[in-house]
Amino acid sequence: MAATVKYRDRRMSVEAGTSVREVVEMLGLSLEGVITKVGDSLVTEDYRLRDGDLLEIIPAISGG
Repeated sequence: MAATVKYRDRRMSVEAGTSVREVVEMLGLSLEGVITKVGDSLVTEDYRLRDGDLLEIIPAISGG
């Protein structure tokens, strides 16, 4: 069973049950620098991916 992760132009498969925190760390990113969502819902770092989920990781943009 697997879920799909989309970050920028990259897609990868991860095992169902993997947490959002684990995926973000795998990609070498900081949780403070991204927004994570599955479908139309924002998800927290503790969310565990389910079979068939599409996790989108969106870079947070800040300005000054």
